[in-house]
Amino acid sequence: MLKTLSRVLRRFRRDERGLVAFLFAFMLPAVMGLITVGIDYSMASRDRVLLQSAIDGAALAAARSPALTDPQIAALINAQISANYNHHVQRTPTVSYTRGDGVVAVTASDQVPRLMPLLLVPDGSNVAINASSEVRWGVKNVEIALVLDNTGSMSSSNKMTELKRALCGQPDCASSTPSSGFVKIIKDVAIRDNQFRVGIVPFDTVVRVPLNMQLEVNAAAMSPATFPAPAGAGYCTHASVPNDALRYSWFRFASRDKDTNASWLNATGVNVGTGCGTGRATPATWQGCVWDRDMALNLDTSDAMPTIPVVADLHPAVNCRTTALARIKPLDDIRTSSAALIEAIRVMTPSGNTNIKIGVAWGMALLSSAEPFTEAAVASSDISKFMILLTDGDNTEAKDSSNLDARTLAACTAAKARGITVYAIRVINGNATLLANCATSASHYMSVSNAAQLTPVFEKIAREIGALRISH
Repeated sequence: MLKTLSRVLRRFRRDERGLVAFLFAFMLPAVMGLITVGIDYSMASRDRVLLQSAIDGAALAAARSPALTDPQIAALINAQISANYNHHVQRTPTVSYTRGDGVVAVTASDQVPRLMPLLLVPDGSNVAINASSEVRWGVKNVEIALVLDNTGSMSSSNKMTELKRALCGQPDCASSTPSSGFVKIIKDVAIRDNQFRVGIVPFDTVVRVPLNMQLEVNAAAMSPATFPAPAGAGYCTHASVPNDALRYSWFRFASRDKDTNASWLNATGVNVGTGCGTGRATPATWQGCVWDRDMALNLDTSDAMPTIPVVADLHPAVNCRTTALARIKPLDDIRTSSAALIEAIRVMTPSGNTNIKIGVAWGMALLSSAEPFTEAAVASSDISKFMILLTDGDNTEAKDSSNLDARTLAACTAAKARGITVYAIRVINGNATLLANCATSASHYMSVSNAAQLTPVFEKIAREIGALRISH
Protein backbone atom coordinates (compact mmCIF):
# COMPACT_ATOMS: atom_id res chain seq x y z
CA MET A 1 0.00 0.00 0.00
CA LEU A 2 2.71 2.47 0.97
CA LYS A 3 4.74 1.60 -2.12
CA THR A 4 1.78 2.25 -4.35
CA LEU A 5 1.14 5.68 -2.74
CA SER A 6 4.82 6.60 -3.17
CA ARG A 7 4.68 5.78 -6.89
CA VAL A 8 1.57 7.91 -7.34
CA LEU A 9 3.20 10.92 -5.63
CA ARG A 10 6.36 10.63 -7.75
CA ARG A 11 4.25 10.50 -10.91
CA PHE A 12 2.35 13.62 -9.78
CA ARG A 13 5.57 15.56 -9.23
CA ARG A 14 6.76 14.64 -12.72
CA ASP A 15 3.42 15.75 -14.12
CA GLU A 16 3.63 19.03 -12.10
CA ARG A 17 7.07 19.84 -13.53
CA GLY A 18 5.68 19.30 -16.97
CA LEU A 19 2.76 21.61 -16.22
CA VAL A 20 5.07 24.37 -14.94
CA ALA A 21 7.18 24.07 -18.05
CA PHE A 22 4.08 24.23 -20.19
CA LEU A 23 2.76 27.30 -18.32
CA PHE A 24 6.17 29.02 -18.52
CA ALA A 25 6.40 28.42 -22.26
CA PHE A 26 2.87 29.72 -22.69
CA MET A 27 3.44 32.94 -20.66
CA LEU A 28 6.98 33.77 -21.85
CA PRO A 29 5.93 35.84 -24.90
CA ALA A 30 3.56 37.89 -22.78
CA VAL A 31 6.20 38.53 -20.09
CA MET A 32 8.80 39.49 -22.69
CA GLY A 33 6.25 41.70 -24.36
CA LEU A 34 5.53 43.57 -21.13
CA ILE A 35 9.24 44.09 -20.47
CA THR A 36 9.77 45.32 -24.02
CA VAL A 37 6.80 47.69 -23.77
CA GLY A 38 8.28 49.15 -20.58
CA ILE A 39 11.62 49.72 -22.29
CA ASP A 40 9.92 51.19 -25.36
CA TYR A 41 7.90 53.67 -23.37
CA SER A 42 10.90 54.60 -21.23
CA MET A 43 12.83 55.46 -24.40
CA ALA A 44 9.82 57.34 -25.75
CA SER A 45 9.57 59.35 -22.51
CA ARG A 46 13.26 60.26 -22.75
CA ASP A 47 12.87 61.40 -26.35
CA ARG A 48 9.79 63.43 -25.53
CA VAL A 49 11.79 65.37 -22.90
CA LEU A 50 14.46 66.05 -25.54
CA LEU A 51 11.82 67.14 -28.04
CA GLN A 52 10.12 69.45 -25.53
CA SER A 53 13.41 71.10 -24.61
CA ALA A 54 14.28 71.56 -28.28
CA ILE A 55 11.01 73.24 -29.21
CA ASP A 56 11.12 75.44 -26.08
CA GLY A 57 14.44 76.77 -27.31
CA ALA A 58 13.12 77.10 -30.86
CA ALA A 59 10.06 79.04 -29.72
CA LEU A 60 12.20 81.41 -27.62
CA ALA A 61 14.57 81.98 -30.54
CA ALA A 62 11.64 82.75 -32.82
CA ALA A 63 10.09 85.15 -30.31
CA ARG A 64 13.38 87.04 -30.03
CA SER A 65 13.57 87.51 -33.80
CA PRO A 66 10.40 89.40 -34.73
CA ALA A 67 11.97 91.03 -37.80
CA LEU A 68 12.55 87.71 -39.62
CA THR A 69 10.29 86.64 -42.48
CA ASP A 70 8.22 83.46 -42.23
CA PRO A 71 10.72 81.38 -44.25
CA GLN A 72 13.54 82.69 -42.05
CA ILE A 73 11.60 81.87 -38.88
CA ALA A 74 10.93 78.36 -40.20
CA ALA A 75 14.63 77.90 -40.94
CA LEU A 76 15.56 79.20 -37.47
CA ILE A 77 13.14 76.82 -35.75
CA ASN A 78 14.34 73.84 -37.78
CA ALA A 79 17.98 74.70 -37.06
CA GLN A 80 17.28 74.88 -33.31
CA ILE A 81 15.48 71.53 -33.32
CA SER A 82 18.15 69.92 -35.48
CA ALA A 83 20.89 71.02 -33.07
CA ASN A 84 19.04 70.01 -29.92
CA TYR A 85 16.93 67.01 -30.94
CA ASN A 86 17.88 65.47 -34.29
CA HIS A 87 21.52 65.44 -33.23
CA HIS A 88 20.70 63.18 -30.28
CA VAL A 89 18.15 60.79 -31.77
CA GLN A 90 19.06 60.81 -35.49
CA ARG A 91 15.42 61.43 -36.46
CA THR A 92 13.59 64.43 -37.87
CA PRO A 93 10.26 65.26 -36.21
CA THR A 94 7.28 66.88 -37.90
CA VAL A 95 7.22 70.55 -36.88
CA SER A 96 4.76 73.39 -37.32
CA TYR A 97 4.56 76.89 -35.89
CA THR A 98 2.35 79.95 -35.72
CA ARG A 99 3.12 83.46 -34.63
CA GLY A 100 0.90 86.41 -33.94
CA ASP A 101 0.69 89.54 -31.83
CA GLY A 102 2.79 88.77 -28.76
CA VAL A 103 2.92 84.99 -29.14
CA VAL A 104 4.86 82.25 -30.94
CA ALA A 105 3.59 78.64 -30.78
CA VAL A 106 5.58 75.59 -31.94
CA THR A 107 4.32 71.99 -32.08
CA ALA A 108 6.23 68.84 -32.98
CA SER A 109 5.60 65.11 -33.24
CA ASP A 110 7.80 62.09 -33.79
CA GLN A 111 7.67 58.29 -33.95
CA VAL A 112 10.01 56.40 -31.62
CA PRO A 113 10.82 52.90 -33.01
CA ARG A 114 10.00 49.95 -30.75
CA LEU A 115 12.52 47.32 -29.78
CA MET A 116 10.01 44.53 -30.54
CA PRO A 117 6.84 45.42 -32.47
CA LEU A 118 3.75 43.73 -30.98
CA LEU A 119 0.65 42.77 -32.90
CA LEU A 120 -1.54 43.51 -29.91
CA VAL A 121 -0.43 47.18 -29.72
CA PRO A 122 -1.85 49.67 -32.26
CA ASP A 123 0.79 50.99 -34.63
CA GLY A 124 3.01 48.27 -33.28
CA SER A 125 6.25 49.46 -34.87
CA ASN A 126 6.44 52.93 -33.20
CA VAL A 127 5.51 54.95 -30.13
CA ALA A 128 4.10 58.37 -31.02
CA ILE A 129 5.34 61.39 -29.03
CA ASN A 130 4.14 65.00 -29.16
CA ALA A 131 5.29 68.28 -27.67
CA SER A 132 4.12 71.90 -27.83
CA SER A 133 5.53 75.21 -26.63
CA GLU A 134 4.04 78.68 -26.55
CA VAL A 135 6.08 81.80 -25.82
CA ARG A 136 4.28 84.98 -24.88
CA TRP A 137 5.74 88.39 -24.25
CA GLY A 138 4.26 91.47 -22.71
CA VAL A 139 3.72 94.73 -24.51
CA LYS A 140 4.86 96.83 -21.54
CA ASN A 141 8.10 98.75 -21.52
CA VAL A 142 10.48 98.06 -18.64
CA GLU A 143 12.85 100.36 -16.71
CA ILE A 144 15.48 98.96 -14.34
CA ALA A 145 17.69 100.85 -11.87
CA LEU A 146 20.68 98.84 -10.61
CA VAL A 147 21.50 100.36 -7.20
CA LEU A 148 24.88 98.86 -6.41
CA ASP A 149 27.08 99.03 -3.32
CA ASN A 150 30.55 100.29 -4.31
CA THR A 151 31.92 100.61 -0.78
CA GLY A 152 35.37 99.48 0.30
CA SER A 153 34.11 96.19 1.72
CA MET A 154 33.07 95.10 -1.78
CA SER A 155 36.76 94.46 -2.44
CA SER A 156 36.77 91.51 -0.02
CA SER A 157 35.76 87.90 -0.79
CA ASN A 158 35.71 88.64 -4.56
CA LYS A 159 32.42 90.52 -4.16
CA MET A 160 33.03 93.20 -6.78
CA THR A 161 34.61 90.70 -9.17
CA GLU A 162 31.66 88.35 -8.91
CA LEU A 163 29.16 91.22 -9.16
CA LYS A 164 30.72 92.26 -12.46
CA ARG A 165 30.67 88.65 -13.68
CA ALA A 166 26.98 88.38 -12.76
CA LEU A 167 26.14 91.57 -14.65
CA CYS A 168 28.32 91.37 -17.74
CA GLY A 169 29.45 87.76 -17.89
CA GLN A 170 33.13 88.45 -17.17
CA PRO A 171 35.04 89.43 -14.02
CA ASP A 172 36.54 92.44 -15.80
CA CYS A 173 33.66 93.26 -18.18
CA ALA A 174 36.23 93.32 -20.99
CA SER A 175 33.81 92.49 -23.80
CA SER A 176 31.12 94.88 -24.98
CA THR A 177 29.22 91.88 -26.40
CA PRO A 178 29.21 89.32 -23.56
CA SER A 179 27.90 85.80 -23.99
CA SER A 180 26.29 85.63 -20.54
CA GLY A 181 25.24 87.73 -17.57
CA PHE A 182 22.32 89.98 -16.60
CA VAL A 183 22.87 92.51 -19.39
CA LYS A 184 23.01 89.77 -22.05
CA ILE A 185 19.80 88.11 -20.82
CA ILE A 186 17.84 91.37 -20.72
CA LYS A 187 19.17 92.38 -24.12
CA ASP A 188 18.15 89.04 -25.62
CA VAL A 189 14.65 89.37 -24.20
CA ALA A 190 14.11 92.82 -25.75
CA ILE A 191 12.30 92.49 -29.06
CA ARG A 192 12.25 96.19 -29.94
CA ASP A 193 14.24 99.35 -29.22
CA ASN A 194 13.53 101.13 -25.92
CA GLN A 195 11.48 98.23 -24.58
CA PHE A 196 14.05 97.67 -21.82
CA ARG A 197 15.96 100.63 -20.38
CA VAL A 198 18.60 100.10 -17.69
CA GLY A 199 20.57 102.54 -15.52
CA ILE A 200 23.08 102.26 -12.66
CA VAL A 201 23.45 104.04 -9.31
CA PRO A 202 26.82 103.14 -7.72
CA PHE A 203 26.95 104.39 -4.12
CA ASP A 204 29.15 104.53 -1.08
CA THR A 205 28.60 107.40 1.38
CA VAL A 206 27.63 109.63 -1.55
CA VAL A 207 26.72 109.28 -5.21
CA ARG A 208 28.53 110.83 -8.18
CA VAL A 209 26.53 112.47 -10.96
CA PRO A 210 27.16 111.89 -14.69
CA LEU A 211 30.12 113.80 -16.13
CA ASN A 212 28.02 116.03 -18.39
CA MET A 213 26.00 117.18 -15.37
CA GLN A 214 29.18 117.93 -13.43
CA LEU A 215 30.76 119.85 -16.31
CA GLU A 216 27.66 121.98 -16.67
CA VAL A 217 27.98 122.99 -13.02
CA ASN A 218 31.75 123.54 -13.33
CA ALA A 219 31.18 126.09 -16.10
CA ALA A 220 28.03 127.70 -14.75
CA ALA A 221 27.62 131.25 -13.52
CA MET A 222 26.01 130.40 -10.18
CA SER A 223 23.54 132.47 -8.23
CA PRO A 224 24.45 133.60 -4.70
CA ALA A 225 21.94 132.66 -2.02
CA THR A 226 21.47 132.59 1.71
CA PHE A 227 21.20 129.12 3.23
CA PRO A 228 18.95 128.93 6.29
CA ALA A 229 20.97 128.16 9.39
CA PRO A 230 20.05 124.49 9.98
CA ALA A 231 20.42 122.52 13.18
CA GLY A 232 21.45 118.95 13.86
CA ALA A 233 23.87 116.45 12.41
CA GLY A 234 25.12 116.95 8.87
CA TYR A 235 25.43 120.71 9.19
CA CYS A 236 28.04 123.15 10.42
CA THR A 237 26.27 124.99 13.24
CA HIS A 238 29.15 127.03 14.70
CA ALA A 239 28.28 130.72 14.87
CA SER A 240 31.29 131.69 12.76
CA VAL A 241 30.21 129.54 9.80
CA PRO A 242 28.48 131.87 7.30
CA ASN A 243 25.08 131.25 5.78
CA ASP A 244 26.35 131.80 2.25
CA ALA A 245 25.56 129.47 -0.64
CA LEU A 246 25.80 129.24 -4.39
CA ARG A 247 23.09 127.53 -6.34
CA TYR A 248 22.73 126.20 -9.86
CA SER A 249 20.10 123.91 -11.23
CA TRP A 250 19.45 121.23 -8.57
CA PHE A 251 22.70 121.71 -6.63
CA ARG A 252 23.94 123.97 -3.86
CA PHE A 253 27.39 124.78 -2.50
CA ALA A 254 26.73 125.93 1.06
CA SER A 255 29.16 126.58 3.90
CA ARG A 256 26.64 125.08 6.30
CA ASP A 257 26.79 121.64 4.62
CA LYS A 258 29.44 119.40 6.12
CA ASP A 259 32.11 118.39 3.63
CA THR A 260 34.45 115.51 4.43
CA ASN A 261 37.41 117.31 2.86
CA ALA A 262 36.91 120.52 4.82
CA SER A 263 39.31 121.35 7.66
CA TRP A 264 38.15 121.80 11.23
CA LEU A 265 39.37 125.39 11.25
CA ASN A 266 37.76 128.29 9.47
CA ALA A 267 39.64 131.10 7.75
CA THR A 268 40.36 132.81 11.07
CA GLY A 269 41.62 129.65 12.77
CA VAL A 270 38.50 128.89 14.81
CA ASN A 271 37.69 125.20 15.33
CA VAL A 272 34.24 124.85 13.78
CA GLY A 273 33.89 121.06 13.85
CA THR A 274 34.58 118.01 11.71
CA GLY A 275 33.81 118.57 8.06
CA CYS A 276 33.45 122.33 8.48
CA GLY A 277 35.81 125.20 7.78
CA THR A 278 37.97 125.66 4.69
CA GLY A 279 38.76 123.38 1.78
CA ARG A 280 35.18 122.59 0.77
CA ALA A 281 34.06 122.02 -2.80
CA THR A 282 33.60 124.97 -5.15
CA PRO A 283 31.58 124.96 -8.39
CA ALA A 284 34.71 125.17 -10.55
CA THR A 285 36.54 122.31 -8.80
CA TRP A 286 33.57 120.08 -7.98
CA GLN A 287 34.03 116.45 -9.11
CA GLY A 288 30.39 115.46 -9.02
CA CYS A 289 29.75 114.03 -5.54
CA VAL A 290 26.45 114.67 -3.74
CA TRP A 291 25.32 114.18 -0.13
CA ASP A 292 21.87 113.34 1.18
CA ARG A 293 19.23 116.03 1.02
CA ASP A 294 17.56 117.55 4.06
CA MET A 295 16.32 114.97 6.57
CA ALA A 296 13.92 117.29 8.41
CA LEU A 297 11.98 117.86 5.20
CA ASN A 298 12.01 114.11 4.32
CA LEU A 299 13.81 114.96 1.10
CA ASP A 300 16.56 112.46 1.89
CA THR A 301 14.18 109.52 1.36
CA SER A 302 12.41 110.66 -1.78
CA ASP A 303 12.97 111.78 -5.34
CA ALA A 304 10.81 114.88 -4.90
CA MET A 305 11.92 117.51 -7.39
CA PRO A 306 13.90 120.36 -5.77
CA THR A 307 12.00 123.63 -5.56
CA ILE A 308 14.22 126.27 -7.09
CA PRO A 309 15.14 128.77 -5.69
CA VAL A 310 14.45 127.19 -2.25
CA VAL A 311 18.06 126.49 -1.30
CA ALA A 312 17.12 124.01 1.45
CA ASP A 313 15.55 121.71 -1.17
CA LEU A 314 18.62 121.44 -3.37
CA HIS A 315 21.15 118.59 -3.52
CA PRO A 316 24.26 119.35 -1.41
CA ALA A 317 27.36 119.27 -3.65
CA VAL A 318 30.50 118.21 -1.75
CA ASN A 319 34.07 117.15 -2.36
CA CYS A 320 34.50 113.56 -3.46
CA ARG A 321 36.34 111.70 -0.74
CA THR A 322 37.77 109.64 -3.60
CA THR A 323 37.26 109.89 -7.33
CA ALA A 324 37.24 106.09 -7.53
CA LEU A 325 33.45 106.10 -7.08
CA ALA A 326 31.80 105.30 -10.41
CA ARG A 327 29.26 107.75 -11.80
CA ILE A 328 25.52 107.34 -12.11
CA LYS A 329 24.54 105.96 -15.53
CA PRO A 330 21.08 107.24 -16.53
CA LEU A 331 18.53 104.91 -18.11
CA ASP A 332 19.39 103.84 -21.64
CA ASP A 333 18.12 101.36 -24.21
CA ILE A 334 19.58 97.91 -23.59
CA ARG A 335 19.45 97.00 -27.29
CA THR A 336 21.37 99.99 -28.62
CA SER A 337 23.49 101.05 -25.63
CA SER A 338 24.49 97.85 -23.83
CA ALA A 339 28.18 98.60 -24.48
CA ALA A 340 27.93 101.89 -22.56
CA LEU A 341 26.15 100.11 -19.72
CA ILE A 342 28.88 97.48 -19.56
CA GLU A 343 31.55 100.19 -19.52
CA ALA A 344 29.80 101.84 -16.56
CA ILE A 345 29.92 98.50 -14.74
CA ARG A 346 33.55 97.89 -15.71
CA VAL A 347 34.82 101.05 -13.99
CA MET A 348 33.13 100.33 -10.65
CA THR A 349 35.77 100.33 -7.89
CA PRO A 350 35.23 99.67 -4.16
CA SER A 351 35.76 102.72 -1.91
CA GLY A 352 34.26 104.52 1.05
CA ASN A 353 31.67 103.76 3.70
CA THR A 354 28.06 102.64 3.34
CA ASN A 355 24.96 104.81 2.89
CA ILE A 356 22.27 102.60 1.41
CA LYS A 357 19.64 105.33 1.75
CA ILE A 358 21.26 107.66 -0.78
CA GLY A 359 21.52 104.81 -3.29
CA VAL A 360 17.79 104.07 -2.99
CA ALA A 361 16.86 107.77 -3.21
CA TRP A 362 18.85 108.24 -6.42
CA GLY A 363 17.51 104.96 -7.76
CA MET A 364 14.05 106.51 -7.42
CA ALA A 365 15.31 109.65 -9.16
CA LEU A 366 16.61 107.53 -12.04
CA LEU A 367 13.17 105.94 -12.46
CA SER A 368 11.33 109.26 -12.24
CA SER A 369 10.49 111.40 -15.26
CA ALA A 370 11.14 114.55 -13.21
CA GLU A 371 14.47 116.37 -13.00
CA PRO A 372 17.37 115.89 -12.49
CA PHE A 373 16.89 112.89 -14.82
CA THR A 374 14.28 112.86 -17.55
CA GLU A 375 15.03 109.58 -19.31
CA ALA A 376 12.34 107.64 -17.45
CA ALA A 377 8.79 107.47 -18.70
CA VAL A 378 5.86 108.86 -16.74
CA ALA A 379 4.43 106.10 -14.55
CA SER A 380 1.50 104.35 -16.22
CA SER A 381 -0.07 100.94 -16.73
CA ASP A 382 2.05 100.54 -19.87
CA ILE A 383 5.39 100.49 -18.05
CA SER A 384 6.98 98.39 -15.31
CA LYS A 385 9.72 99.85 -13.12
CA PHE A 386 12.24 97.81 -11.12
CA MET A 387 14.98 98.64 -8.64
CA ILE A 388 17.64 96.03 -7.86
CA LEU A 389 19.42 96.99 -4.64
CA LEU A 390 22.63 95.16 -3.74
CA THR A 391 24.78 95.70 -0.66
CA ASP A 392 27.25 93.79 1.49
CA GLY A 393 27.22 95.91 4.63
CA ASP A 394 25.42 97.82 7.33
CA ASN A 395 24.72 101.53 7.07
CA THR A 396 27.70 103.38 8.52
CA GLU A 397 27.80 107.00 7.38
CA ALA A 398 25.64 109.67 5.79
CA LYS A 399 25.37 113.44 5.85
CA ASP A 400 23.12 112.83 8.85
CA SER A 401 23.81 109.35 10.22
CA SER A 402 21.06 109.34 12.85
CA ASN A 403 18.31 106.73 12.35
CA LEU A 404 20.00 105.69 9.11
CA ASP A 405 18.38 102.24 8.93
CA ALA A 406 14.93 103.70 9.53
CA ARG A 407 15.55 106.38 6.91
CA THR A 408 16.71 103.71 4.44
CA LEU A 409 13.53 101.74 5.02
CA ALA A 410 11.52 104.94 4.50
CA ALA A 411 13.25 105.39 1.14
CA CYS A 412 12.44 101.81 0.14
CA THR A 413 8.83 102.31 1.22
CA ALA A 414 8.62 105.49 -0.87
CA ALA A 415 9.96 103.62 -3.90
CA LYS A 416 7.38 100.85 -3.53
CA ALA A 417 4.62 103.42 -3.07
CA ARG A 418 5.58 104.82 -6.48
CA GLY A 419 4.93 101.42 -8.08
CA ILE A 420 8.58 100.36 -8.24
CA THR A 421 9.21 96.67 -7.67
CA VAL A 422 12.24 96.42 -5.37
CA TYR A 423 14.62 93.46 -5.37
CA ALA A 424 17.11 93.43 -2.47
CA ILE A 425 20.29 91.33 -2.51
CA ARG A 426 22.49 90.80 0.55
CA VAL A 427 26.06 89.71 -0.23
CA ILE A 428 27.51 87.73 2.71
CA ASN A 429 27.16 90.62 5.21
CA GLY A 430 24.63 93.32 5.99
CA ASN A 431 21.36 93.93 7.77
CA ALA A 432 19.18 91.04 6.60
CA THR A 433 16.03 92.36 8.30
CA LEU A 434 16.39 95.81 6.73
CA LEU A 435 16.95 94.43 3.24
CA ALA A 436 14.13 91.89 3.51
CA ASN A 437 11.78 94.71 4.52
CA CYS A 438 13.07 96.89 1.70
CA ALA A 439 12.16 94.25 -0.87
CA THR A 440 8.70 94.18 -2.39
CA SER A 441 8.05 90.69 -0.99
CA ALA A 442 9.87 87.74 0.53
CA SER A 443 10.46 86.33 -2.96
CA HIS A 444 12.17 89.59 -3.97
CA TYR A 445 14.81 89.29 -1.24
CA MET A 446 17.91 87.16 -1.80
CA SER A 447 20.93 86.55 0.43
CA VAL A 448 24.11 84.83 -0.73
CA SER A 449 26.82 83.37 1.48
CA ASN A 450 29.36 83.26 -1.36
CA ALA A 451 29.85 85.99 -3.95
CA ALA A 452 30.00 83.37 -6.72
CA GLN A 453 26.27 82.82 -6.10
CA LEU A 454 25.49 86.27 -7.52
CA THR A 455 25.45 85.01 -11.12
CA PRO A 456 22.48 82.64 -10.68
CA VAL A 457 20.70 85.28 -8.57
CA PHE A 458 20.97 87.94 -11.27
CA GLU A 459 20.09 85.42 -13.98
CA LYS A 460 16.94 84.51 -12.04
CA ILE A 461 15.97 88.17 -11.63
CA ALA A 462 16.67 88.89 -15.30
CA ARG A 463 14.38 86.08 -16.38
CA GLU A 464 11.65 87.19 -13.98
CA ILE A 465 11.81 90.75 -15.27
CA GLY A 466 12.11 89.62 -18.87
CA ALA A 467 8.78 89.64 -20.64
CA LEU A 468 9.32 86.40 -22.56
CA ARG A 469 7.83 83.40 -20.85
CA ILE A 470 7.13 79.80 -21.87
CA SER A 471 3.67 78.32 -21.37
CA HIS A 472 3.26 74.66 -22.38
